[in-house]
Amino acid sequence: MKNWGMIVVVIGFVAAAGALAYGGIHMIALHHSGTPVVATIVDCEAVTAGRQLSCKGTWTVDEPGGRQRRVVRGTVEDATVDDIGTKMDIVVSGNRGWKNATALRLGIIALVFAALCLSLAIMLPLGQRAPRRPAGRRPSPPKS
Repeated sequence: MKNWGMIVVVIGFVAAAGALAYGGIHMIALHHSGTPVVATIVDCEAVTAGRQLSCKGTWTVDEPGGRQRRVVRGTVEDATVDDIGTKMDIVVSGNRGWKNATALRLGIIALVFAALCLSLAIMLPLGQRAPRRPAGRRPSPPKS
């Protein structure tokens, strides 16, 4: 009989590896081909009771066709309260922006975790094989 629990765990690790790889590749692509802009950080607020902040910034982007520019207000990842009122170079996708180094760092971290999940998905079933008998030893006959 198959070990269904192990199959579910392996499928879970493969799915996690795929999702992390997708996210990592997206972040690295954003680092290389995202829209570079200069953002002004306008405010930050605490998301939880902890130290995590959500900072908002504004930047301008060209409308399709390039005739007009529009102002976008969105989240700037890795910005802090100390950045309020300052201008910083970021890359954007939609109404979300990342410091350029942050996008690359997050992409690499996601790919490392994807590789870890994939290696676990491969190694776990291999560790579940039946134990082998040492070479040269025969099982003793059953005693009657």
